[in-house]
Amino acid sequence: MAGTAIAAPDVLNDDAKLKNLEKVCPDCQMVAKDVLNLRVENCQLKDTSSAMMIGTMQNDPMFSFMLAVHTAAGSEAYKTVVGAAGNHVDCENPLNWIKLTQQAIKGGKV
Repeated sequence: MAGTAIAAPDVLNDDAKLKNLEKVCPDCQMVAKDVLNLRVENCQLKDTSSAMMIGTMQNDPMFSFMLAVHTAAGSEAYKTVVGAAGNHVDCENPLNWIKLTQQAIKGGKV
């Protein structure tokens, strides 16, 4: 089997989870991608694997905040939040990132 690349079972499992999730909650996947992209652009994050996306959905408060905005307020409000979040990133503290984003929106500094 020289030269054959075999993906680790967890990677295959994570990819399958994301494909299934995309069917039942496409917004979840979209928001997770947006959060990861903001971290790639601002926080030197390089890992955008399926495992990282799942971890973002399970553990990142910014994902929960942004999904709630998208679900409750709709696409236009969500775009505003993504813009504000991109301008006020706190790579070390996601709760502060949410706070800064909320303050920017309330203050009209999007």
